[in-house]
Amino acid sequence: MSDDSSRHQVDQGMTKALRRAGRSVRARIRAAVGRRKRSAPHPWFAGFVDDDKDIAARVPSVVPRDAAPSADLSAPVLFLAAGHSGTTPLTRVLEQAGVYIGNREDPDSLNPTYDSLYWAYGFERTLVPKLWRQGQGCELDPGMVTTVGLACLRRHLSAYRGGPWGFKTCCAMFGHALYRFLFPHARYIHLVRDGRDLVLSGNGYLYLTKRSSRKQHWHYFKIITFGLSDDIASCPFPFPDSPGEHDPVMENRFWIAAKWWKEHVRMMEHLRANSELSPQVHTVRYEELCGNPVPVLADLFRFLDVEFTESTAEFARSLFYTTSIGRWKEWQRHVSGCSEDMDGVFAGMRQELESLGYEA
Repeated sequence: MSDDSSRHQVDQGMTKALRRAGRSVRARIRAAVGRRKRSAPHPWFAGFVDDDKDIAARVPSVVPRDAAPSADLSAPVLFLAAGHSGTTPLTRVLEQAGVYIGNREDPDSLNPTYDSLYWAYGFERTLVPKLWRQGQGCELDPGMVTTVGLACLRRHLSAYRGGPWGFKTCCAMFGHALYRFLFPHARYIHLVRDGRDLVLSGNGYLYLTKRSSRKQHWHYFKIITFGLSDDIASCPFPFPDSPGEHDPVMENRFWIAAKWWKEHVRMMEHLRANSELSPQVHTVRYEELCGNPVPVLADLFRFLDVEFTESTAEFARSLFYTTSIGRWKEWQRHVSGCSEDMDGVFAGMRQELESLGYEA
């Protein structure tokens, strides 16, 4: 065999080996990327207690680049509401009226329902499990709250150019003491909805029942499901110590959703009873908002000191409908794949429904 022929065979062998190695590397990269997409937490979930040691002690002292210097960063518009209470269409109305609610160009800023991911993940799901105390709510740690809060604030306001601003999360009342410390002049929208309709919204598929969230946020979701009293003994099924692929949580999603809603109501009552709730709270009842949105929103906008224009009124009329009100009365038409005792689930909500003025 000639030297040229030998070199040719060696070259071919090396080429094949390199191709195989390249395919192997690419396969490992694809597998790793796929795993990250399936299991990696939101990039802000880890928290920021070690970020920027020289952070200022007060939120108003941190003004984002190019933001209006006259803006009061201690006075955002915040929500106190359970998810599926109508927060999404109401947030859309606020945004249409010029209230900054997050950076639309930042994929980590807002989800499709306008929840602020920096505050939901970076703040609430980081701090509430660390600072929660049974029977009293969140214990204030000024240094930790300031550091984490300002890190979230900087990112949330990355596209802010002045004017009214705020953000939406669905469990803010559980961390109200922390938000009140950061934002002493905040104005809160308290959205109230019949919990029986709320439970049916999304087919009971809320929070703990989302498999992608359960492993990452198990302790946090146990807090907002069993609340101040930590009454896990009230659970009608053995509540697991840690999430599994198949456990009773998935089989009792409507009970979980109802319990989660009840804890929002109880948390609000706790805040009122303990004088922890800011006086800057405006209550909006979902049923009234859907039935006659313009006067309800006009009152809200006066409270927020935001102009309510005819274009905003017209936009609101296109968003709110009454078709979802009272849906629980014919729940069989709206529930799929359910073996739960729905009448029992609704009966267990009686106390909280009556406290909100609903006939139970």
